[in-house]
Amino acid sequence: MKNKQYLFGAFISYFAIFFNIIAGLVYIPWMVGKIGQSNYALYTLANTFISLFLVDFGLSSAVSRFVAKYRAEGREEKASDLLGIVTKLYLCIDAIIFTILLVVYFFISKIYKGLTADEIELYKKLYVIVATYSVISFPFMPLPGVINAYEKFVPLKLCDLGQKVLTILLVVAALLNNMDVIAVVSANAISGLVFIVIKLIIIRVTTPVKYKFNVKNNQLLKEIFGFSIWVTVISLAQRCIFNLAPTILGILSTSKEIALFAPASSLEGYFYTIAAAVNGMFLAKISKYIADDKEEKILDLMIKVGSYQFVLLGLIMVGFISLGHDFMILWMGKDYVGAWPCAILLFIPDILLFSQQIANTTAIAKNKVKEMSFGYIGMAIVSIAMSFILCKKYGAFGSAIAITLAYSVLFICLNIIYYKHLHLNVFEFFKKCYMKFIPSLALSGALGYFISNKIINIHGWSGLIVKGIIVCALYFVCVLVIGFNKKDRNNILNFIKIKLHKKESN
Repeated sequence: MKNKQYLFGAFISYFAIFFNIIAGLVYIPWMVGKIGQSNYALYTLANTFISLFLVDFGLSSAVSRFVAKYRAEGREEKASDLLGIVTKLYLCIDAIIFTILLVVYFFISKIYKGLTADEIELYKKLYVIVATYSVISFPFMPLPGVINAYEKFVPLKLCDLGQKVLTILLVVAALLNNMDVIAVVSANAISGLVFIVIKLIIIRVTTPVKYKFNVKNNQLLKEIFGFSIWVTVISLAQRCIFNLAPTILGILSTSKEIALFAPASSLEGYFYTIAAAVNGMFLAKISKYIADDKEEKILDLMIKVGSYQFVLLGLIMVGFISLGHDFMILWMGKDYVGAWPCAILLFIPDILLFSQQIANTTAIAKNKVKEMSFGYIGMAIVSIAMSFILCKKYGAFGSAIAITLAYSVLFICLNIIYYKHLHLNVFEFFKKCYMKFIPSLALSGALGYFISNKIINIHGWSGLIVKGIIVCALYFVCVLVIGFNKKDRNNILNFIKIKLHKKESN
C-alpha cells in the first residue's frame, strides 16, 4: 500500500505539473493581455513582497520532521501535542506579521520609487488583499507537513492539483467578465482558503492527529526551537533570492524589467515544481532507515533518485536551450525574448540541487539544519550583493546572474556538509550521476540547438512541436548510448520486453 502511495503520489504530482504548465502556457499570456504588462508586474510584486514576511520560523519543517520521527519510533501520540504547541506559536507570530505588514503599507510609495503614482495606488489595493489572505492562512502552514509525514501523498497531491485548477477557473471567469487584476489576486486567495479547509478535513479523517491547545511541554518546545531556529535562517535566506529579486528591480530599475523577470521566474517555478515533485515523499523512509540503523541504504537511494531526477530535468534543460528563443516569442511575444537566457541561468541551480534532494532530506531527518543554514546565509549575501551591483545596468538578466552565482555558493557548501556531517560519499554520487550523464546532456544540447536553429526552418507552434520531438529523440539516444552503461541498457530493454509481452498476452 505504501509503495502505491509513492507511485500514485508521484503520478498525481507530475500530472498536476504538466496541467499547470499547459494551463500557464495558455492562460498566462492571455491574462497578461487582459490586465496589461504594468498590472502583471504589480501582481507579481504584491505576491513576492508579501511572502518576504511569511517566514514560518522553521515550524512547518519541524512539524514534518518530528511527526515522521515519532511515527518511526512508535510514539504517534506525541504528534497531537506537537501540533497544538506549534499552532499556538504560529498565532503569536501571525500577530507580529500583521503589525509589520500594516506599518509597511504606509511606506509603499517611499519604497517603490520606480513606480508611477497610478501604479502605487493600484499596488496598495493588491497589497491589502494579499496581506489579508496571508495573515489568515499563515497559522495553517503545518498542514501539508502533517499529511506528508503520514505518507498520505495521494490526497495531498490532489489538493495541490485542485487548488491550481480552482485558481485558474476563477481567474478565467473573472477576466471573461471584464474584471481587473484585483479579481485575479482575489481568485488566488479564495482558492487557497478553500483548500485549507479541505486539508483540515483530511487530517481529521485520515490521521490520529488532533489539535491540543492545552498542552504544556517545555522539553518538546525546546526540541522544536532547537530545530526550527536554523530552518528559520534558511527560510529567510531563501526569501532573499526570488522573492526579493522583483523588489530590487523595483528599486533600481523599472516595472518593465520586473515584467521581464516574471516569466523567467515562472518558468523556473515550473522547473522547480517538476524537480520537487517527489520532495518530502522520502522523509518517512529515511527516518525509518536512521531509526533502524540502516543508513548505508541512503547513498543507494540518493544515486537512484538523483539519476532519475537529473535525466528528467536534463531533458527539460536541453529542450529549453534548443527551443527557448522560439518558445518565448510564441508564448509571451517578442518583448519577452530576454526572459529566455534568464530562465536558462535560473534552471542551472535547480538541476544540481534537486538531484541531491535525498541528501537534503537526510540532513533534515538527522537535524543538521544548523550546518546547512550557513550555506544559505552565504547564498543570500552573494545574491543581494550581486543583485545591487548587476540589476541597475543589466536589469532582469543581472538579477538572473546574481541568483545563479548565489546558488552555486550554496551547492558547494551543502556538498561539504553532506560529506563531512552526513558521511555520504558525494564523490561516488558525482561519479554515478553527474559524470555519467553530463556528457550526454552537453552533446544533445549542442546538437539540439544547432539542428533547431540552423537546419530546421519551420515556424509557429507546429514548428516548435516538430523541433521538440526531434530534440527529445536526440536526447534519449545520447542518454542511452553515452549515459547508460551496457547493464543499464539491458535492464531497460528487458523491462520494455516484459511490458510488451504482457500487452500481447492480454
